Amino acid sequence: LKAGIVSFFLGHVLFCASAFAFFGRWTAISVIIPIVISLLGAVVNIKCEKLLKLNYGSVRMPLALYSFAVLMTGTVSITAMIISGFEPVWTVMAVGALCFMVSDAVLSKMYFADGGNTKGRIIINHASYYAAQFLMASTILLIK
Repeated sequence: LKAGIVSFFLGHVLFCASAFAFFGRWTAISVIIPIVISLLGAVVNIKCEKLLKLNYGSVRMPLALYSFAVLMTGTVSITAMIISGFEPVWTVMAVGALCFMVSDAVLSKMYFADGGNTKGRIIINHASYYAAQFLMASTILLIK
C-alpha cells in the first residue's frame, strides 16, 4: 500500500510539473491559490478521518502528502483551465484530475472503512480511475 501511495504521488507530481511547464500564464496568485486549497484539503482529509469513519493507520502521513498531490493536480488543472479561457487541453486535464479525485475518494472508503469494499464502489472506482487515465493521457494530443 505504501509503495502504491508513493508511486501515485510521484505521478501526480509529474502531472503538476507538466502543467507548470506547459502553461505559460502563471502568476504568483494563480500558483498560491492551488497550493493553499490543496494544503487545506489535505489537512481536512486527515482531520476528518474519524468523522468519515475511516482508519488510515500507519499510512496517515503518506496519505496526507498524497492528498496534497492529488488535490494539486486538480486545482492546478482547474486554475489553468479558467485562466486559459477553457482551452481544450486544460479542460480535458481538469476533468481528468476531477475523475482522479472521485476515484481516490471512493478508494479511500474501500481501503479504510469497515465494509467499504462494495460492488458499487468497485464499479465507480474503476470507471472514474480509467476515465481519469484516459483523459490525462489524452492531453498529450492537445498540447500545442
